[in-house]
Amino acid sequence: MDIIQESFAQLYPEKALQHQYLVKYSGRFKDFNAQVRYTPQRLEFRLSRKWRPISKDIQIGLIQELLNKVFRTNVRTTNIDVYNIFIKKLHLVAPKTKSDPLLSASFRRLNGQFFADLLEEPNMVWGNGIRKLGSYEYQTDTITIAESLRGSQELLDYVMHHEMLHKQLKFSSNGRRACHHNAEFKRRERAYPHAQQLERQLQSVVRRRRWMRMLVG
Repeated sequence: MDIIQESFAQLYPEKALQHQYLVKYSGRFKDFNAQVRYTPQRLEFRLSRKWRPISKDIQIGLIQELLNKVFRTNVRTTNIDVYNIFIKKLHLVAPKTKSDPLLSASFRRLNGQFFADLLEEPNMVWGNGIRKLGSYEYQTDTITIAESLRGSQELLDYVMHHEMLHKQLKFSSNGRRACHHNAEFKRRERAYPHAQQLERQLQSVVRRRRWMRMLVG
């Protein structure tokens, strides 16, 4: 039994897999990313090449997560749990090769103030997104902050704190969807000094960036 059949049989033991299917390992994805393309006749799984040497049990968990999304189910399996543990620990082995003095200073400042200096410094880069002011990527242990925040330490620190919470608290999964903003996350984000005021300022930044893009475009 191949990996797709085994993943499907564990997830839906009462059903038979009726779709044609294909698994491709691609160099076009970021480390440990994956996606599924679905039609009523065909399932095509595209995985980062980084997945190829990873154990079959973990890959089955990944495939099952994708199947849950395709078929809108919330089935839990041991393989999915193992896969989620694997993703949460990738930061321990991700190479730390990207840094920036301004971002690093913000991280260290907040690490001491809110995280008891317990967080390992990740990769940190500037981004150019219009709506997304910050993100944390578990697979590569990378925090990305929008270039538009470079001129405001106050807003930079606020967004950095948000992404550091993602790094520390990780996520939970119900089989179909991962929850990245649980009650603990929201409580700690609200406790950040002047959080509501800073949120309003960030919304102004987003609106301004959209307007500038319309003018340029």
